[in-house]
Amino acid sequence: MRGVAAARARVAPTAAERRAKESVAAEVLSLVRAEVAGSPHAKGAELGGSYAKGTWLAGADIDVFVVFEASVPAARLESESRRIGFASMRRHRPYVRYASHPYVEAAIRGTKVNVVPCYDVRAGEWKSAADRSRFHTRHMAGALTPQMRDDVRVLKRLLQSNGLYGAELAREALSGYACEVLVAHHGSLEAAVRALARAPRGHVIGRADGPQSTPLAIMDPVDPARNLALAISPANIGRLVMLCRAVEAGALPLSPARARPDAEILRSTVTARFFARPRAPETIWGQAKSAASALAARLGEGGFGVMRHGAHVDARSRVTLAFVLESMAAPRWSVGVGPDHFDAANAARFVEANARRSPLVWVGQDSRLRAARRRGYSTAANLLRDALSRGLAASGVPAGLRRDIRAGVVVRAGVRASELRLVEAISDIVATDARALGGRR
Repeated sequence: MRGVAAARARVAPTAAERRAKESVAAEVLSLVRAEVAGSPHAKGAELGGSYAKGTWLAGADIDVFVVFEASVPAARLESESRRIGFASMRRHRPYVRYASHPYVEAAIRGTKVNVVPCYDVRAGEWKSAADRSRFHTRHMAGALTPQMRDDVRVLKRLLQSNGLYGAELAREALSGYACEVLVAHHGSLEAAVRALARAPRGHVIGRADGPQSTPLAIMDPVDPARNLALAISPANIGRLVMLCRAVEAGALPLSPARARPDAEILRSTVTARFFARPRAPETIWGQAKSAASALAARLGEGGFGVMRHGAHVDARSRVTLAFVLESMAAPRWSVGVGPDHFDAANAARFVEANARRSPLVWVGQDSRLRAARRRGYSTAANLLRDALSRGLAASGVPAGLRRDIRAGVVVRAGVRASELRLVEAISDIVATDARALGGRR
C-alpha cells in the first residue's frame, strides 16, 4: 500500500508540538488535582483521550477526567465537577459544554482542555458514557505499539480529509476511539484498510454479544455489548468502505478530497436558515436533522424530487437546512391513480372523491381509474416558505425548533458559488464524494 510509511512521518507531531502539549497537559492536570483535593466526593483526576493514548494529532484537545465515587448522585456530580472545572480553569476563561453530562472547557496556550466528570465503576457497570473512557485508555495502552499509534494518526487524518471523522452526533462519523479499535484489532493500518475494503454486509469487527443491526459492526473491546458503528450513518459506513477500496488501489488522500461544488447543483439547491436559541449543540443538531428529513418528505410529496438533503449548525447556532432538487419547479398537474374499474365499490368511491376537485377523471389503458390533480405549489421555495410559516405546526419540524423559526427564517432558491460561508455550510450536501470513493474526477 503506497505512501503509508511517508504518511506516518507526515502526521506525527513534531518535537516542538510534543513539548508544548506535554506542558499544557502537566499544567491542567496539576490545576485540576489541586481542586479535587478539596472535594469530599471526587477521588482523583487523570488524563484521558487521544493524548493519554498517544494517538493525538496536532491541534488535539487535552482531556482530564475527574473521577467521582459511584454513590454520588448525578446532580451532585454535575454541580461539583462544574465547580472544580471553573475553579481550576479560572485564569483561562472557562465555559460549559454539553455531552452525556455538562463539562467545563477552556484553552491554555492555544490548546483546548476539557474537564470531564466520570464515575469510579467496575467494567460493565457504567453509570455515564464517560465512565468507559478510563478503561479505553488503559486498554489501548497495552494494545497499541508505537507504529500502531502512528497508524491511528494516519487513519484519523485520512478520515478527517474525507469528511468521515468526528465523535459528534452531527457528523455521524468515526470517533478517534473507533480508529484506535480498527488498528488495534487488525494490527496495522494496511490490514485494517484491506479488511474494510473487502468487508461484506453484516461484517463484525471484534467480539459481539449478539447479532448487530448496522451494515458493518465495530465492537468495543472494553464493552462487547457496545457497537461503535451505531453512531455512524449507513451512508458514512458506505463511504468508509469505498474510501478503503480507493486506498488499497493506490490512493491516499490525506488532504481534503472534495471537489468544488458544481454551479448547476448549487442553482438546484433550496435553503432555509434561522438562528436557534442557545442550548446543548447536540440537541440543536438532532432537531435540525429531523427538520430536514420532514421537509424533504414534504418537498417530495409536492412533486419536487429531492436528490439529497441535510442540516448544518454553526458555532453561532445558525441552522441551515439544504435540499438538492431534481427541479426547483414542479409541473402544474399530477396524476392520481385509483382502483381497477371492475372493483365497483372502490371505483365509485374514487370517482365521488375526485368528481368535484378534478377537471379530468378517466379510465386508463390498464383499466385503472385516474384523476388529474392540481399541485399546491409551483416552486419549491414557496412550498418551504408556507411549511415554515402558516403550516409550521403540521410540517413535521420538531417542536423545539418552531419558536426559533417563528422568530425569523429565510428561504432561498439557489446558491451562488461566491457565497463562500453558505457553500461551506452545505458542502457535505452539494459537493461530490467521487474522488474519495475512488473516482478520477
